[in-house]
Amino acid sequence: MPAAAPGNTLDPAQQALVDLVAGRPAAVRDWQAVILLARRNRVAAFLGSRIGQLSPSPPAEIARTLAMHHLATRAANRRLMAGLAAIGRQLAGLGLVAVPVKGASLILRLYPDPGQRSMSDLDLWVAGPDAGRARHALVASGLALDFPGDPPLSRFHHQMDLRLGCLEGRRPAWGHLPPLLLVDSDVKVEIHPSFDWHPRLLPPALTAAIWSRIQATPGWPGVAFLAPEDELRLLLAHLLYHAADGGLPLLLYLDLALAWGAPSWRSGGEDVDDPEARGALALAVAALGDPATAGGLGPAWPWRRLCLESCAAVGSSPSGAGEDGRWLVERWRMLGQVPGWGNRLRYLAGWLVPSPAFMRASLTADTPARLVAAYWRRLAGIVGRGLRGLLPSRGAGSR
Repeated sequence: MPAAAPGNTLDPAQQALVDLVAGRPAAVRDWQAVILLARRNRVAAFLGSRIGQLSPSPPAEIARTLAMHHLATRAANRRLMAGLAAIGRQLAGLGLVAVPVKGASLILRLYPDPGQRSMSDLDLWVAGPDAGRARHALVASGLALDFPGDPPLSRFHHQMDLRLGCLEGRRPAWGHLPPLLLVDSDVKVEIHPSFDWHPRLLPPALTAAIWSRIQATPGWPGVAFLAPEDELRLLLAHLLYHAADGGLPLLLYLDLALAWGAPSWRSGGEDVDDPEARGALALAVAALGDPATAGGLGPAWPWRRLCLESCAAVGSSPSGAGEDGRWLVERWRMLGQVPGWGNRLRYLAGWLVPSPAFMRASLTADTPARLVAAYWRRLAGIVGRGLRGLLPSRGAGSR
């Protein structure tokens, strides 16, 4: 079995999944385990679009499962694209422009088959104060309503954002305005006034320059797209932003590998000088692309965090103090966005001690004893992660 990268310590099911997605012959011992991993890593639809190219060929039952994922994803993405078109038409009448980022943009411009790339929502960039105007217009027109499916803790934060003026230009603490639901298509929409996922990759001056380079597309009124090289940089920033949370789905690396393989997109990665970002891109290309084209990127990240947190640990390098430090800084930055100490305390209390309804919905806490234990585990995890972030040298010395 070909190794995907030096020092690879993936278990057999994880290695098989990476090889299948990359188009290499795979040593599949347990197809059910591979399919479970594919679903958790959001690449089942991609495999379903390439059943005839998989080596070895999956059993008939597995092939049908993958094909169903592919067809269901294609149908869902058609609804998402119809929702995007409707939003664009509504905003065009107001002289506003929405820029789809990540999934929607990649489906339209990078993936050859719209059923290959799964999406859970529609992310739109509407610059600055226009974001609040756009959200108000979509609700006032009846095209969308406040998203009803958020868990209690998320609703609390979004309500706080509304009270603190996120629709009037203040940056929302969670990066996007309170989400919407498109009435006709049941599509969740998140409107982002800005992107500051990674301050070194997306400083404010560069973000303004990226907005100035957006490209209108015939047939999509009210919708524009990032320049391909800017989209690749944003994908990298998004991956590094979520890396601090732990596991990452393989789909995020697949996005990067496909973008690197498209000549018009690649310059966005070649121009990045941040070592962490170049390492992440090198990892994606080594795992799922053509490693021969990544020679100038430098060493890849260790093989880790390719799976969601619900999967087994992946690589030889455990989550370290550097990750915990980034996580702590990000949470502190979010708290700093909230004006007034009273509001900050309410934010902090809602994050540290969520409501019992949220805990019961998120965890198996169906009895008072289990609920109390869940609260203690949550607080212990937060305190432990915060201490590891504050004491990186001690954490490094213990390994």
